[in-house]
Amino acid sequence: MLNLEWYRTFKAIYRQGSLTAAAQELFISQPNVSQHLAALESYMGTRLFERTGRRIVPTEPGNLLYAQLVEPLEKLEAVERNFKKSALRAKPTLHIGVPHEFFSHRLGPRLHALDFQVNVTFGLTENLLAALEKGELHWVVATQKPSKYDVVFEELLTETLLLVAGPALDAAPLNAALAAHDLPAAEAWLLAQSWYAYGNNLALIRRFWRENFGKRPALVPQLVIPDLNAILGALTAGAGVSLVPHYLCADVLRQQRLQQLWPAAVPATNKIYVATGRQTAYPTETERLTALASMTQD
Repeated sequence: MLNLEWYRTFKAIYRQGSLTAAAQELFISQPNVSQHLAALESYMGTRLFERTGRRIVPTEPGNLLYAQLVEPLEKLEAVERNFKKSALRAKPTLHIGVPHEFFSHRLGPRLHALDFQVNVTFGLTENLLAALEKGELHWVVATQKPSKYDVVFEELLTETLLLVAGPALDAAPLNAALAAHDLPAAEAWLLAQSWYAYGNNLALIRRFWRENFGKRPALVPQLVIPDLNAILGALTAGAGVSLVPHYLCADVLRQQRLQQLWPAAVPATNKIYVATGRQTAYPTETERLTALASMTQD
């Protein structure tokens, strides 16, 4: 099979008149130049150059080949140069994984400030981290920090979780129990409510219960919805109870489409992390994304 490099070597020898000068032009060794020329002459079945002392001059077939070859070869080299320049100018594309609610409320509105492309995947932390380990994602917002050798975690922020309920729920019994400092009665009332949970492991609810009752909650959620935006929507339309990050529900609380239960409770908090591969192709871009995501709310 004909090798395009043979043609490039032939053109360099023809113009330079020397194997050594051709090797310098092509940034390859002189033996490689000689091998390319020998292979091309063997393929063509004729000598393309004559050696005269230190110089090398084209034969008649060599002149004929050069005349037919030089224009298409230079066009091809121009395509190669232009493509490389275009590739250098192209903006990198970062593939990121983010919980839907974090993206819509914190990160999404800020991405217009970036000068590179972003491809977003929504999902749960465990799935997003698995994709990061496979190299399918470059940057992940994680709500957990599992031990993974090839993943670096950086603490991004700490979110405060509020105990909230739909506006139709009658919270008078809870308020009466709290006013009387009757924690068992307050716990019993909370256990009797319809809970909306982010996951079956009740991670956020367990955290709140541990802070305020010193034990795990003995409850089964009515709804498990792995999307805090959807939980918020379900709460405003019904009488359920859940724990929702403050940044997510602050506006809805001000609009009185939601009520906060037990404002004096010890707040549960949840750490949010940024996860990246130990070796990343885009360190500057991932740092800029992290800086945007960590900005306080306007």
